[in-house]
Amino acid sequence: MPEITITSKRDGFRRCGVAHRDVPVTWPDGSFTDEQIAILRAEPALVVHLGTVSGDDDKLKIAQGRIQELEAVVLQLNDDAAGLKSQLAEVTADRDRLQEALTAAGSASVSEVKEKGADDTAAAESSAKPKK
Repeated sequence: MPEITITSKRDGFRRCGVAHRDVPVTWPDGSFTDEQIAILRAEPALVVHLGTVSGDDDKLKIAQGRIQELEAVVLQLNDDAAGLKSQLAEVTADRDRLQEALTAAGSASVSEVKEKGADDTAAAESSAKPKK
């Protein structure tokens, strides 16, 4: 048998005593018996080619490099999100502290001001409607 190239659809999938990779691996002639090759070819979780797989090594390397770049971006975005959540918690605590200070000083709360503003707006809109 010539050399054989095997790619697993799931990294680490085991068949015929081997943990197969999710990237093409070329095995030299004599690595598997004819019976094992038949088993490997019949396995739907494996892509088996007799001979080497050619051509797309450069594309594969480029894609793997891009994957690493994107993984780094995801890590940075996760760090940024954690920092923003921390800032949000600080700003929320400041707002709550200021709201308590306003309430303690006898001022109207923000929600009361918003409700009064909504009532004033509704009253202004109803008086501005032309009469028939």
